[in-house]
Amino acid sequence: MKKLFMLIAIFTAMDSVAGGAYIANGTTITAIFPRNGTQDMFIIETSGGTGICAGKRIYFPLSVSLVENGSSAAHNRTYSALLTAFASGNKVTIHNPIDGDSDQSNIACGKAADIIITK
Repeated sequence: MKKLFMLIAIFTAMDSVAGGAYIANGTTITAIFPRNGTQDMFIIETSGGTGICAGKRIYFPLSVSLVENGSSAAHNRTYSALLTAFASGNKVTIHNPIDGDSDQSNIACGKAADIIITK
C-alpha cells in the first residue's frame, strides 16, 4: 500500500510546473466535488494541517494542470490520487504551481494542481 501511495505522488508530481508553493500541508480531505458547474475543475474541502489553504476549499482547474501537449492526464491522476487519499483517510499536501500566487489565499486556493499523500 505504501508503494501505491508513493507511485501516485511521483506520477502526479511529474507534470508539475517548477515554482509555486505548498498551500496546504498535512491536511485531511473532508469532501470532494467532482465538478464545479460548467467549469472544468474539481474541488476538495480540507480540515486541519498548515498553510494558506489548510481548512479551506481548494480548487483544481484543468487549465493549471495541462502539460505542453494539452494532455489532461496529470489532472486525471491528481483526481484519482485525491480519491485514494479521501478513501484511506490519509493526509495530503497540496501544491500550487503558479509563481506569485501563494501569498493570497483567494488566488492560491483556486489554482492547485499537485498533491502528495502521506500517513
